[in-house]
Amino acid sequence: AKNHKAAANAYSEAYLRSPSSKLILRMYQSYKLANDEKPALEALERGAKKYPDNADIRLALATEYHLDGRLEEAAQEYERLIELRPDNITAINNLAWIYHEKGDTRARALADRAYQLAPERPVIVDTYGWIELHSDNKVEGLRAIQDAAVHAPTNPTIRYHLAVALQMNGQVDAARKELERLLKTDSDFPELTDAQKLLEKLSSSASHQQ
Repeated sequence: AKNHKAAANAYSEAYLRSPSSKLILRMYQSYKLANDEKPALEALERGAKKYPDNADIRLALATEYHLDGRLEEAAQEYERLIELRPDNITAINNLAWIYHEKGDTRARALADRAYQLAPERPVIVDTYGWIELHSDNKVEGLRAIQDAAVHAPTNPTIRYHLAVALQMNGQVDAARKELERLLKTDSDFPELTDAQKLLEKLSSSASHQQ
């Protein structure tokens, strides 16, 4: 009936009577659907303590911390998850991204590991390319991000990364055109402000050269 708050409360009551990891996850999902973030996170934290080896709970908790900008805690959860599931591609990819944001040199090896495990997944390829691009391997970074963009042409983050990769490889006109196309079709994505600033910078440089 899509009464998610009532469902969450029912799962919570059921959990008190007969605890299980499945009820923790259902409770969390119902609270999330009800846009009730605090009890959703509390359910996961409670579950992680009671079921420390449950990979699904660990991944959900790591993701919540990551989305909330709690990078240290997210990294710790991803690290624990990788200990439990060494080939969990999502955890490897997301931890590589956090390491990159923190300037941790382990990012590159992790991104490469995820890429080797899932070279067909555009988001994985994009992370690998982005980290290569910023690890003095600009040509390989561009190649990988171009590949990701071919397979996910409507993903605005990947297209923004492509524009940056083109610019960093000296293909300024191509980068500007990519940004212009991106900003015509997408008006709400995490890198929107950065994309606007980069387009302004490249357009200004082009006008000065003329």
